[in-house]
Amino acid sequence: MDNVNNTSNNGEEDTELIISSLFTDMVTEVLLMHQQHLAKLNRGRVRRCREPKIANDRWGTDIPCHHGGFYTSTDRFNPGHLVTHKWENCFTIDKHSCGYIRTSGVNDYLTIQEILYQIITTVSTGGNVLINVGPTSYGKISPIYEERLRQMGSWLKVNGEAIYNSIPWKYQNDTINKNVWYTSSNDKQFIYACAPISSSNTSITLLGSDVGSLSWRSAGTSGGIVIELSNIKICSLASNWAWVFKLQNVTPKQTNEK
Repeated sequence: MDNVNNTSNNGEEDTELIISSLFTDMVTEVLLMHQQHLAKLNRGRVRRCREPKIANDRWGTDIPCHHGGFYTSTDRFNPGHLVTHKWENCFTIDKHSCGYIRTSGVNDYLTIQEILYQIITTVSTGGNVLINVGPTSYGKISPIYEERLRQMGSWLKVNGEAIYNSIPWKYQNDTINKNVWYTSSNDKQFIYACAPISSSNTSITLLGSDVGSLSWRSAGTSGGIVIELSNIKICSLASNWAWVFKLQNVTPKQTNEK
């Protein structure tokens, strides 16, 4: 202890060594606890819990996307393709922080279009969305967060059936228009925003529109549908930013898989 209190250079070096040693021991202990917790998960000890659990397995080399009922990788994790194991995309509306930054400008926040892109692509590829907003030190949500949440709510009010209780379809992304993503109703009776094989009984509607069934024609023997939209006025739609087509009595194109 005398060496720690010494004001000489050697004392400062000793202090740094002791602090470094304490920090290393602490990290080692926490890592050991983390490994023991993961071992319990692997042995199925959490199966006695009635509610499903999410294991945050982001800490450690080769650890993410290996444990728990939901895979939780890095923030903004969005692989862009179907993942058969349930996974989660955790992202913040602020592009740079989970907390509130009073100096942030409007360009530091995701637009509603960017938020909906994350929601649609995540759900289409089998993922769950966790969206973060950072309150102020007074526990209040700033107006720009409120605006984004209200915009998201208004879109989901119209198009929520393509998101809630949906499952991935056989195809996730359109091969011609990369901005078109597909989901399916849980009972597989409806397909949303897809380009499948049509039949004489195929029915197509646009969620949020009062036009009713839309006219369409087959895109050819290769599959796909061309939808007639000339009689829809954009100003009359109940939702902006991203539109959802609801298709009934369609089948995915069959491919020769080896």
